[in-house]
Parts: sequence; C-alpha cells; structure tokens
Amino acid sequence: PSHDITQGFQTKRILLIGGAARSKAVQEITAEMFASKIEVPPAGEYVADGAARQAAWALTGKLPTWQIGEVLTVEPKNSSNVAASYLELISEL
Repeated sequence: PSHDITQGFQTKRILLIGGAARSKAVQEITAEMFASKIEVPPAGEYVADGAARQAAWALTGKLPTWQIGEVLTVEPKNSSNVAASYLELISEL
C-alpha cells in the first residue's frame, strides 16, 4: 500500500538537530522519510540559544538575527521507498 508520511503537509524547511543528527545514517534516512532535503546545523545548545534570543528580543524590542554557523544540506537519494518500509514495519507492532 502507498503511504504518505507527511500526511499532506507541505514543508518549507526541515532542520535536524540533537545528538542523533550527527549520524550520517540518521541524516540520510530522514531525508528519505520526508522525500525532501534536510538541513543539519552545527551541534549547539539550541534551547539555551533560543531562550537567550527571546530574552534579547524582550529587552530590546528587536528580534536578533544570530547566525548558527555552516549548515549541512542532505538531499534524498530516492534509492528506495524508506517511508513505506518504515510504516509497514511499525504497523506490525
């Protein structure tokens, strides 16, 4: 059967963050699952950065534009239908 992992949503940008984001396999599988390019920013403390950004915004009234560094872009290979395989596997749980 055909499965749509996105459930009809259109994405503008997919950021992959967290410890698993460093894994090349996780990056490639994520790009395949969403059939879309994903962006992997450098490792960082994004929760703390977000809180500091909000505090600066509240203090100054102006949203700061902070750079996060060089972002890795991973394109899907479309070598197989990973999303359908994944959904089939989890349906058996």
